[in-house]
Amino acid sequence: MNDRWVWKAFGLFVGVLLLSAPTSASADGVYQLMAWRYGIIAWLAPELVFDSAVIARLEEAVDSAFTFWGFEAPQPAENWQTPQEIPFRASLEEVPQLRLKDPETGDMWRVDPLSWQGTQIPPLLAVISPTMKKQIELFGTGNQAWFGKGTIMDGGDSSNVFSLLSRGSHIVCTAETEMEVFVHELAHWVTHEWLWSQSVSIFEIPSFIIEGIAEYTAASFRSDAARRRRDVRHWAQKNELASSIQDGYMKYAVGESFVTYLCEKQGKREFLASLEAWRRDPERLIADHEAGWRRTRRLDLASWPYWLVLSILVTAVLGSGGMLRWIDHRRDRRRC
Repeated sequence: MNDRWVWKAFGLFVGVLLLSAPTSASADGVYQLMAWRYGIIAWLAPELVFDSAVIARLEEAVDSAFTFWGFEAPQPAENWQTPQEIPFRASLEEVPQLRLKDPETGDMWRVDPLSWQGTQIPPLLAVISPTMKKQIELFGTGNQAWFGKGTIMDGGDSSNVFSLLSRGSHIVCTAETEMEVFVHELAHWVTHEWLWSQSVSIFEIPSFIIEGIAEYTAASFRSDAARRRRDVRHWAQKNELASSIQDGYMKYAVGESFVTYLCEKQGKREFLASLEAWRRDPERLIADHEAGWRRTRRLDLASWPYWLVLSILVTAVLGSGGMLRWIDHRRDRRRC
């Protein structure tokens, strides 16, 4: 066994010990903090700590999410430097300002706010979990984003990093490090900041719209577009749009389809400007747009193009069109 595998095995062994060790308010050995361009990364996965590829994807995802909607990404403080390891025992002491403390020295320091659209916004805390199973054990949910609102969670055997989440901050938690997931969660950051600048809370907008925005933003990083269109079509044949879609998966898929339609019709920035109206009267807006969404996405027979339906009917009645002969030829081939 070469030295490389020896060190890998040793690192894995140490990581298991750290995660299984008793925890305390100072979070001894439970998470490793690191400053990055947009705030703090809390690594809960020893095998990923300071993974440069993950950091690069996170930063690329921030840029992708903001530029997709025509915005520049938030800018760090002018004196921001290359991310460096924070002392291992450092703990998060305050959010959303993100103050940190080194319990060995008592030193306290604050993570600088970011600049966006001419205003200061809180830095982002990115929490990277080791596995989805562990993520659900610690947070009671899968990949998630919280912005400026306290969330009640069961911390389990976790450290104070999790108890701090319940106080409200700008936080993205994920156990997956693919661009699709990063961009989806960070699109929620874009949505929050835009709505906040308009004095609207992200929690006042129907969830299928919020998730649709995130899915639409991340669509170019997925490869399941055909399956989603099929699933949305099947759903739409049995259901009508409502401000609350209970089915978890369909909330995302239908939301993406509907938001895509609205952005193609109105333009992205015009759609964002309309979100304040979605807070006031979502049912009216659904009524205004559902028929057009169904028609353009061909979600039922009534939305098929008129000329296509007419040509099929004429061909069938006259019995001499090319369409009928083509159908007959297909039948002949099946008999061979």
